[in-house]
Amino acid sequence: MRAEHRSGSVFILLAFLVALALLAVPGTAGNSVTISGEIHAAPAPVAAFSGSPLFGSAPLTVAFSDQSTGSITSWAWDFDNNGVVNSNIPNPSYTYATVGTYTVKLTVTGPGGSDDEVKPNYITVTAPVKPVAAFSATPTSGYVPLTVQFTDQSRNNPTSWKWEYRKPSGSWTQFSTAKDPAFTFTETGTYSIRFTAANAAGSNTLTKNNFITVVTPPKPVAEFTATPTSGNAPLFVQFTDQSSNNPTSWKWEYRKGTGGWTQFSTEQHPSYTFTAIGTYGIRLTVANAAGSHAQTRAQYITVTPLRKPIALFSQDKVAGRVPLTVSFTDRSLFNPTEYLWTFGDGTTSEEKSPVHTYTRTGIFTVQLKASNAAGSDTARRMVIVMNAPWWFQ
Repeated sequence: MRAEHRSGSVFILLAFLVALALLAVPGTAGNSVTISGEIHAAPAPVAAFSGSPLFGSAPLTVAFSDQSTGSITSWAWDFDNNGVVNSNIPNPSYTYATVGTYTVKLTVTGPGGSDDEVKPNYITVTAPVKPVAAFSATPTSGYVPLTVQFTDQSRNNPTSWKWEYRKPSGSWTQFSTAKDPAFTFTETGTYSIRFTAANAAGSNTLTKNNFITVVTPPKPVAEFTATPTSGNAPLFVQFTDQSSNNPTSWKWEYRKGTGGWTQFSTEQHPSYTFTAIGTYGIRLTVANAAGSHAQTRAQYITVTPLRKPIALFSQDKVAGRVPLTVSFTDRSLFNPTEYLWTFGDGTTSEEKSPVHTYTRTGIFTVQLKASNAAGSDTARRMVIVMNAPWWFQ
């Protein structure tokens, strides 16, 4: 069949070229036309394909892949070789709904002609077989609320699923029709699981008695830490819950001196900024389904007044040859938040610990002004820059 396509294409192309040559010759008696040289026809494509899967029960969906070579402009798939084109795309899928054995044909066409490949008895579709139900679950025991992941492990390709649970004295309750559902058990007790898998051939049911056990958790025991526990106002404190036995809720409170308790968070690990000076007690109450427990730490957080800084700094050089690079290090006390350096040569910096290069000689007064919300303080030191021999340093 491939040879017939190629020879037909060559004949048509030759006839077309001869006709063009004759039309181009003037109508003068006695003229003749000579055509010489080789005429090369474009090669026809070579059809090839594969499919997967090739065997299975109905309905069977098969993915076909075009593996043809050559220049191709169109595809024609006949999935049961009955003369009817079922698809014109290169890589189609087709669902066989009826039991049987099927021959598949692919025809490809390009500028050089066409070609086809036929695979007899290529696809085998069998009657569906009733599923055999099987499943697993994890975890199968734990504290309420318990979320369990169920996994279908049935054989013979079920197409529908039904999941049910039952307590010992209750009736069956459906909780999902998904293939692999997750479900949260919100009550304590022992649960049996019934699973039904079905397809066109029928259904099968598997029951696992007393399969899931949900118990009450122990009451939590409150425990926590905080950092820092002292400092100047405003004081930012990070609290960390360290309670045991899986609490599900948290209540954080503070009390200043002998005052009343004030709630400041319900998060597990909150942070809080204390803006008023004083000593604070902290109380954490944790709870779960089994109950609650509280821990109190008296006089746990101490917030002191913010003090005006005392400006201090050091430098790695006092004197040297121009150009002279000096590293300055802030050593101020009481937490300054702003810095202003003047280097004595008309330049400044707002860095905490700057590095400065002197490019001319002289005696320079270096000044650091350290500030915070409580006020500021100033420190001064000297730098001597000179034209000196190399051994001066």
